[in-house]
Order: sequence, then structure tokens, then C-alpha cells
Amino acid sequence: MTSPRGYWLVGGAAASWGLWPLVLREAARHGTVDASLWSAALMAVMTVATSVSLRGANLRAVPGRVYGSVVLLGLTDAANAWFFFQAYRTTTVALAVSTHYVAPILVALFAPLVNREEKHPRAIAAALLAFGGLLAILNPFAGHLDESAIVGSIYGLSSAFAYAGNVFLNRRIGEALTGAQVMVLHGVVATPLLVALTPAHAWAETAPGVYGTLIVAGLTIGAASGIAFIRGLRLIPTPHSAVLTFLEPIVALALGVLVLGEALEARAILGALTIVAAGIFVVAPPRRTLS
Repeated sequence: MTSPRGYWLVGGAAASWGLWPLVLREAARHGTVDASLWSAALMAVMTVATSVSLRGANLRAVPGRVYGSVVLLGLTDAANAWFFFQAYRTTTVALAVSTHYVAPILVALFAPLVNREEKHPRAIAAALLAFGGLLAILNPFAGHLDESAIVGSIYGLSSAFAYAGNVFLNRRIGEALTGAQVMVLHGVVATPLLVALTPAHAWAETAPGVYGTLIVAGLTIGAASGIAFIRGLRLIPTPHSAVLTFLEPIVALALGVLVLGEALEARAILGALTIVAAGIFVVAPPRRTLS
């Protein structure tokens, strides 16, 4: 059943994730941070913050297949976080974001096949349109395509496939667990993996101010937005949620101009308007033809 509340939850969560550039900028004021540590620390904060949701929960009543999906979700989300921040570290932000945002297209295309949902041709068209708008904003191939660009693109695409897996698995879990319970249970799987991928020396070399930024970000646009996204995902078609996630780069672009003083070119404005049009196209009900 489709609910307008689902669109607000998914859209709001995606928009909040557009704050990540500001979070990264704030963390950089305190010192450098290892990309692996960033993903591991955020996952740990989100897992601890949502652990209270298990108090009094009757987890024995949850079917075993749901726990299987949660374990897989922990693996795919760990991969998503690790690959995405590695893409940030390896190549330009534009190229990292562009390759990562192949994910909504994958979700729109494969949701009917993977989760046996109703086909939504409008959502597929909107996802492709929004991705075109994103390319116009970021212009990721403006520079020379060197080795770091290629490796970074592979990281970004890998995170895209992992993110698509996250969406499909969340839909399969359904109402068996609350959003907060999904966060903590999948975090129990993802956190140790991400910690193992983090160099041991990085923890001691990271400044206390960076950890403070990570904790605040993990509680807000990490845990709170993640729970909102999971709840909203259950209320709207998966392909529709895919298009709404393009709000993240729109917000990041706006904050870059308004807060960070970045220049805004005409092609970026055109790209932003294209993404907004794609969102309206997929959310608005189709016109009924008179017979």
C-alpha cells in the first residue's frame, strides 16, 4: 500500500544525507580521518544508538529467513559504506558520487525481478532522467581519466551495487522488525567487518574532534535518517524510492553554494532542475485518459 508519509520519510532521509559534505568539512577542521575508520566508526555509533530498540522485543518470534536477510544486509551495507568512502578517498567527489548514483537506476530496473514488485516504467524513466541531471551537475569526466579515476569509479560502482542490495533486502525484511531493530541487528554484522578493514594505527592517530563529529553525524543523519528511510521504504514502491534518493546530491549542491561558497554553473542549475522534474514525474499520479 502506497502512503504519502513514505515519500516524506524517504525524501527527508535522502535530503539529510546531502549534509555529508558539511560533515566531512567539519571533521577535516580537526584533522585527517582514514576512510575505513570513518565508515567503521559511523556504523558503530548507529548500532549502539539503536540497541535500545531490542529491549523487550520478542526476537524469537521472528522467522529465520528474516535473520538471513539481516545478515546479508549487514554484509551489503558494510560493503556499501567501505566502497563509497574509498571512492571519496581515491578520486574526485564528482566521480565518486556519479558512479555511486548508478544505484537508483539499478533499484528501479531490478525491483520487479528481485522482489517481484509491480513494474513502474515511469520510475525507470525518471531514474535515468535524474542520473542525466546528476551528470550535468557534477561533470565527472571533465578531467583526465587517470588510474585513480578508474579505481575510484570501480569503488563507486561497487558501492552502487551494494546499496541496491541494501534496498532490496530491507524490502524483504518487511514488517518483521522495526527500522531501529534492523539498524542494530545488521550493525552487529557490519561493524566488526568494517573495524577489521580499518588500520589499527588509524584509531590512535585520529583527533578527538573528529570522533565528536562522527558521533553527532552517526546519531542524526546516520541512525535517525536510516530509520526514517527504512520505514518509508515499506510504504512506497521501491522504484519510487530510487528516484527520491537523488535529493541527496541536490541538497549537497545547494549547501555547497550557500554555505561553502562554491560557484554554480548554468549546467548545474539545469541538472538540478532535471532531477527535480524527475522526482515530480515519478511521484505525481499519471493522468487518466478519457475513454
